[in-house]
Amino acid sequence: MRGVAEKVKLYTDIPVSVGIAPTKTLAKIGSKFAKKYKGYRSVCMIDSEEKRRKALDLFDLSDVWGIGKHT
Repeated sequence: MRGVAEKVKLYTDIPVSVGIAPTKTLAKIGSKFAKKYKGYRSVCMIDSEEKRRKALDLFDLSDVWGIGKHT
């Protein structure tokens, strides 16, 4: 996945962030982390209970698609 994100950025100059997780909501959180924290290098995988708990602890749930306020 990281290679795909790097190629999209290289050829289009459009930054790409990828979140991989067992649910759509967790994948969206992962994508936001991949965008926000440079250490993920554009790809965040939430693939364990420990990572899920850490992600949910660090993330403001009002920012989650489908949970937060409607716009």
